[in-house]
Amino acid sequence: MKIMDDEKKTNDQLKETTEKQKILRPLPIIRALFLALILKNPQITGYEIRQIVPKAINTSLEVKTGTIYTELRKLERADLVKSIQMSEGRKLRHYEITEKGIKELNELNQQIKDRIHTLLEPLLELIDSTLADK
Repeated sequence: MKIMDDEKKTNDQLKETTEKQKILRPLPIIRALFLALILKNPQITGYEIRQIVPKAINTSLEVKTGTIYTELRKLERADLVKSIQMSEGRKLRHYEITEKGIKELNELNQQIKDRIHTLLEPLLELIDSTLADK
C-alpha cells in the first residue's frame, strides 16, 4: 500500500513538473495568429494575411512576406490548413483551416491564457513591486 502511494506521489510530481515546463516553452504566436485569421477569413490569401495582421492585433507590426509563406507551408504540411490554387489571372492560393487546425487553435488559445495567468501576471506584479521599491 505504501509503495503504491509513493508511486502515485511520484507520478503526480512528474505531471506537475511537466506542466510547469510547458509554461516556459516558447509559444508559436505566429501560428496562433495565422490560424485565427484563416478561421475568421476563409479563402484568405497570403497577401491578404500580410495586409490584415496590423489591423487584427491593433499594432504597426508587419510580418515579412517570407515569414508568411514559410509559416503557411508549415501549417499546410501539419494538416492545420489546406490551400486551394485559384487559376484566374495570377495563380493565387486561398487558405482554409482544417478540423485539426481548429483543434490546434483551441489548444494554443488555452496555452496563451494559462501563461498569462500563471506566468505573465505574476511577473508583472513582481516587476511593478520591485520598481515601486526603488
